[in-house]
Amino acid sequence: MKKTTGFSTLAIIFWSIIGYALLMTLFTVPALLLDGWALLKLYGWFILPVFRNAPTISLGQFIGISIFVGFLTRSYVDAKGREGTEALVHALSWSYLAPLLIVFVGWIVYLIIT
Repeated sequence: MKKTTGFSTLAIIFWSIIGYALLMTLFTVPALLLDGWALLKLYGWFILPVFRNAPTISLGQFIGISIFVGFLTRSYVDAKGREGTEALVHALSWSYLAPLLIVFVGWIVYLIIT
């Protein structure tokens, strides 16, 4: 009879947590970059032309602003009626599509007003 130890179960749990953390990092970092880029574009189109003395802000600073505002507003994607992988795919796709859609609409407004 084979004797099992708790080590294999602990190892599976440990590597599952590590894998999940790496996967979330892999998907979160590009989404944060995209949010920062969207803020950078909108700031350049709508704020800098109006307020001539407004400071220039770098992409890294806009990423930080995006994280800060997201933390304050506790914004999240509603996954009602979705479970597991479907909820994850919905949240990730919205994280990528929302900034692109906002920049697209902002670009159209920018073209109209200039």
